[in-house]
Amino acid sequence: LTFSSMHQQALALVRRCTRQARALGPGRLLLVNTGTCCVLYGLGDIFQQHIERRHQASWGIDWRRTARMAVLGFCIGPVNHYWYVMLDRFLPGTLSRTVAKKLLLDQLIMAPICCTTFYVGMSVLEGKSRRETVDEVKTKFWPTYKVDWMFWPGAQVRVIHAC
Repeated sequence: LTFSSMHQQALALVRRCTRQARALGPGRLLLVNTGTCCVLYGLGDIFQQHIERRHQASWGIDWRRTARMAVLGFCIGPVNHYWYVMLDRFLPGTLSRTVAKKLLLDQLIMAPICCTTFYVGMSVLEGKSRRETVDEVKTKFWPTYKVDWMFWPGAQVRVIHAC
């Protein structure tokens, strides 16, 4: 599989999932959001493995690694769902000032929680020791959080205005 064909297959899967999610209706939003998070974490890992190994003559997907990512998505999905429900309840609307407040709260409160949860959760699923887990969070948190600030605010503005 080439990266381009993987990308096309992933987009087709996301489109199918989106159609099926809409068919479930708004009453199943927790289920849809959790499933979406699980699928996106898994797909993201497959893409990352492809990038990591693109110069190798042959490579396979580490399905255990992908499964760990999907499990993390399954665990983080409900947390994100309820966070955004709460944000919308306390800050309803999509006016620029409201969106800015939502983004700021999300980046200052939820992003650090998600970054830390990701590295701790992955360390637990990989069987790392407490010391290794703490070292991983110390080493990777700030670089990840900085990238989070560069990527997510722009993506979230699009999502908030699309909803």
